Amino acid sequence: MLTHEKLDIYARYKGNWENWLRSSEGIHSLQAGKPSILREEDWSLIDRSVQDLYLIQNGLASSSYVKELEANLSAFCEDSTVVQRLRELVPSQYGLWDQKISPGQSLPKRFVDWVFRLFA
Repeated sequence: MLTHEKLDIYARYKGNWENWLRSSEGIHSLQAGKPSILREEDWSLIDRSVQDLYLIQNGLASSSYVKELEANLSAFCEDSTVVQRLRELVPSQYGLWDQKISPGQSLPKRFVDWVFRLFA
């Protein structure tokens, strides 16, 4: 289950799992006998969700995929505010951590062109 606390950690380390693991916070949470707030499965789920939301926001997903993702987001997020926070992480995950892009605003064309060249 994704929570605000898990998204806070994800955002604090800008989506970099290895940086979190190397931090004192990550090391303490992974010590034997201590329950971890954020597991690798959670981190991976956040990464995949943000990537899927990026595809949707940029019109690169089919309508059936959008419906399936929306249903899945509702299932593994604590509440609708967590889903909204995932949507807000989309620009951050793709190298735009310091830029604020409001919902409905598109990503810079130069960045979108760069992403398309990766897969061409």
